[in-house]
Amino acid sequence: MFLKLKSRLGLLFAVAFNILKEEEEAKDAIMKVFEKLMMRPSFEDVRNFKSWICTVTKNHCLMELRHRNAESRAVE
Repeated sequence: MFLKLKSRLGLLFAVAFNILKEEEEAKDAIMKVFEKLMMRPSFEDVRNFKSWICTVTKNHCLMELRHRNAESRAVE
């Protein structure tokens, strides 16, 4: 499983960077996604790993943006 993740690292970074627009935030997002995956007991139900991991990364980054926007509105 981790070999699959390692081979997809560039793709995951591209997905995260495209959404977050900052290199460090994209790297942090990928690390958080990897941490979530470490807690998952099994990947047997995943049929298309590449598509699935890209979707997990995209959803995580979108949640980060929502959180960031909510914080900026609260400050105003």
